[in-house]
Amino acid sequence: METDRKIFHVLLSPEEALEVIRKEGVLSPLGTELVKLEESVNRVIAKDIYSPLDYPPFDRSEVDGYAVNAKSVEGCDELHPVRLKLKGFQKVGKPAFAEVGEKEAIGIDTGAIIPRGANAVVMEEHTMLYEGSSVEVRRPVAAGENISFAGSDIAKGELIIPRGTVLSPEKVAVLSSLGIDEVEVYKSPRISVLSTGNELVEPGLPLEAGKIYESNGRMILSYLSSLGIKAFFGGFVTDEYEIVRDRIQRLLESSDVVITSGGTSAGEKDVIYRVFQDIGKIIVHGLKMKPGKPTVIATAGKKLLIGLPGFPLSALSNMILLVEPMLMEIMGAFHRDAKMTALFAGKLRKGLGKTWVLPVMLSRIGNSLYAVPVPSQSGSVSALMRTDAIAILPEEADIINDGASVSVVPIRSRGVPWKDALVVGS
Repeated sequence: METDRKIFHVLLSPEEALEVIRKEGVLSPLGTELVKLEESVNRVIAKDIYSPLDYPPFDRSEVDGYAVNAKSVEGCDELHPVRLKLKGFQKVGKPAFAEVGEKEAIGIDTGAIIPRGANAVVMEEHTMLYEGSSVEVRRPVAAGENISFAGSDIAKGELIIPRGTVLSPEKVAVLSSLGIDEVEVYKSPRISVLSTGNELVEPGLPLEAGKIYESNGRMILSYLSSLGIKAFFGGFVTDEYEIVRDRIQRLLESSDVVITSGGTSAGEKDVIYRVFQDIGKIIVHGLKMKPGKPTVIATAGKKLLIGLPGFPLSALSNMILLVEPMLMEIMGAFHRDAKMTALFAGKLRKGLGKTWVLPVMLSRIGNSLYAVPVPSQSGSVSALMRTDAIAILPEEADIINDGASVSVVPIRSRGVPWKDALVVGS
């Protein structure tokens, strides 16, 4: 084991780091499997899905009323109604039982199949039923009115869900409506999370002087859950090389990805980069951003080791800007750029040469979206509750002026949680 102090390797932007990691071949999907539809939410579709049938599968009524031939009710109105012979009632879920002829009608439920001979449906409120043998129509209908035709929503053979799509409950409903009961998805990566630090205490236990409760591990687990990823929490360990190494090696036996928090800097007490170096190959050590610089990425064969900083905001920023895109690739998912543009509320001198990532609240004033900086210190946890998004202040910018346009990335678990604001000042 090496014990001398290390310096950071070449600092990379998150985009540059992602490209370096991609070239190592560790971001490819892990194969596919068939799963039942009811177990497929948040899984990623592995091949294009085409509709096996028309939807709706038959011409059906959009309203409760009477199926008619439109010619039979031409020119009628409240003063000049048309009386039609009633041949019965077409119930939903039943096959058509009769044909509609001239001057005839069949009562029909919403969603019921359109009988042969009918080409329109008169809404019930525009009719009067007479002793169950005839119906008076007081409003004309055009051919096709109040009918959903077979395939009008989805045509047989139509591409429904492309490969790389994350299945949502709504998409599951569509697939079920088309009679699909299982789907081919990419295998989910097995992910373990480990926190390190001599100062950490398990929540729920007494807190000794100089100690803090462990939180990053649970935050990372929760963030992964918001991505639809179930991860294993490997607990936390003290900053001792052998203990950290042994725990990571055990986690690697059952994991495709191990994410650690803490101990990623280059000091003598920071052991993560040493462990990663000894059991794998470091490919990224240091990001060109503040906070979040002490980030370590390594490979161990085809497995991935991710070391995040110990400060909560740093860990969260790196989860959003680097870890999420990496995991989305492993899951085979399309990862759309979530960046938005907002106006900066305030003035900030940041200096040149390094990207800053700043926790912000999003506030709407009129038609403009503002990024309001959240006051915070390096180890702040209260800022997490007020943070809606991460503002990205580019390295080439020295001063960020009030009202300047900045890129922001909303926190996934919050959606797009902007607030209406009356006053935003510097």
